[in-house]
Amino acid sequence: MAVVGAADSLKCKLLAGTLADATLRWYMNLLRFSIVSYQDMTRKLIQQFSASRHKKVPATNFFNVRQGHNESL
Repeated sequence: MAVVGAADSLKCKLLAGTLADATLRWYMNLLRFSIVSYQDMTRKLIQQFSASRHKKVPATNFFNVRQGHNESL
């Protein structure tokens, strides 16, 4: 979503036009005027839908990791 030199409002509209399914429903249910900038919109999207959310994993889980015969280091 790199629209160089475009206003935040245009970038938000363009980004919103690419949303579908759960993301679009989430966007449509946001409170009116709750997004104040493009950076704010992207931050909220990442917080809501990021697959890289931090999860605590016990160190003992790493003992079960095995390298397959066809896997390189």
